[in-house]
Amino acid sequence: MVTVSPKDFSDFEYSKIFAFVTLDAYDYSDLFFEKNMDISKFGDTISHQLDSSQTVYLNDLLSGRYRKPYPKADSVRAVADCFFPRHNIIFVDQNDSIVQFVSVCFECGNAKSSKEYLADMGNLKSFFNSIGLKVFDRPDLHSAHYDSLRQASIK
Repeated sequence: MVTVSPKDFSDFEYSKIFAFVTLDAYDYSDLFFEKNMDISKFGDTISHQLDSSQTVYLNDLLSGRYRKPYPKADSVRAVADCFFPRHNIIFVDQNDSIVQFVSVCFECGNAKSSKEYLADMGNLKSFFNSIGLKVFDRPDLHSAHYDSLRQASIK
C-alpha cells in the first residue's frame, strides 16, 4: 500500500479562492493551461468564493490529508482524452491575477493544475458537492442541472 505524506498545498501568497463551474466547458478548455488566464473570459459560470472554513478544508484536501492509502498500480490506467474541465478552483492575488489553479474533468477523471496536489477524484468530488457546485460524470446531466439554474436566475 502507498500512503500519502501530506505537505501543505497553500504555501504561496494569495488573496482569495474561487471555485466555479463552467456551464459549457468547450468554451473554456483552452484557457486552463496557464496561470495568466484572463478571468474576464469566464462569463458563463456559476462561482463561489470560499470562506475561511472552506479554505482550510480545501488546503487539507489538496495537501493529501483526506486521501486514504491505496495499492500501487501494476499497470497503466487507460484515460479518456476528452478533458473538458467543468469544475475549477483558482487562487487569486490582490490584483485578481491567478496565482494557482486546479481544473477538473469528472467525465474522464483527469485534472490539470499549476501545482502538484495530493487529492484524489473522490476528494475533489466531495469538495465541489460540499460547496454547492454539484458534480456530474455525464455532460447531459451537467447541462440539464446547470441550465435549469441559469434559467431560474434569469427570471
